[in-house]
Amino acid sequence: YPCMKYMGSKRWQLQNGLGRQLRKVVFPGDSFVDLFAGSGSVSWFVATQLDASVTAVDLQNYSAALSGSVIERTRRRDPDRLIKSWIEPVRLAETSMPSAIEQERKARAGSLSRSGVELIRSIAAEQSQPFVRAYGGHYFSLEQSSQIQQLRDTIPTRKPDSRVCLAALVSAASRCSASPGHTAQPFQPTEKALPHIQSIWNRDLLDEVEFALRGIACQHATRVGQAFVGDANSYAEKLDGGEVVFVDPPYSATQYSRFYHVLEGIAIGGFGSVSGAGRSPALTDRRRSDFSTVSGARTAFAELLSTLGSRRCRVIVTFPQSR
Repeated sequence: YPCMKYMGSKRWQLQNGLGRQLRKVVFPGDSFVDLFAGSGSVSWFVATQLDASVTAVDLQNYSAALSGSVIERTRRRDPDRLIKSWIEPVRLAETSMPSAIEQERKARAGSLSRSGVELIRSIAAEQSQPFVRAYGGHYFSLEQSSQIQQLRDTIPTRKPDSRVCLAALVSAASRCSASPGHTAQPFQPTEKALPHIQSIWNRDLLDEVEFALRGIACQHATRVGQAFVGDANSYAEKLDGGEVVFVDPPYSATQYSRFYHVLEGIAIGGFGSVSGAGRSPALTDRRRSDFSTVSGARTAFAELLSTLGSRRCRVIVTFPQSR
């Protein structure tokens, strides 16, 4: 399953109760719909192990990339070929900002200091590369953000390789992000956080992308599926009827577009501008879900279940035990 930091991921649950339940409900040849696909763990599980065709739906583009990288193909991809054609050129290329990278390496030598982080951020702000300017010195080091930029700019143009490579980049970026289990805000250079920032910035991003790519490329669906960017309620109205539908809403009063805007930025190729401590885009550039609003969640949930019921779908709903 996707090896990344993601709140609410079903990765571990699939290895116990959730996996067993899905095996009881989903049968070979079924049409399975994951309406809140998130990191894609459930979609991958059903597509690769339960012989069902999977449709993954989510408001976020990064989710479609993660889910689609596996469920949209029925053959493995050659990771060595993709590594050679996509990752190795970036590894061998000379950086476009050698003096800036050298300054950063000096700042990171020994123990990283607050002034060192501030220097790196000031250098990043002057660069022309959008990902470096947006995230360098915050979520990623200058070197990591520059490599993200180069990899994003050279992703293969055709599916399924484009999906596989983008999913690997998103997954690796989440693992190399100097932040908690999300990207709402990066770690700030406090005395306590500085060792964590330094440790994460010292990770080899290209190695992480290669690791993720090898894990994704070898997996594939037994039946071809599809991944879409869209609203769960709107997509439910398009169902033919009889599908097995997995419903795992965010159960959060905070929009997931706030938690994962960095991954979304990578998925879409960057935002026009970012600002604030979280380096986040404008609210108008972020997707909003009624399921993440106190006033709208109950109505949205009731409407969704009503729609699925009218189409006689088999529905699996997950919810926190404490609520």
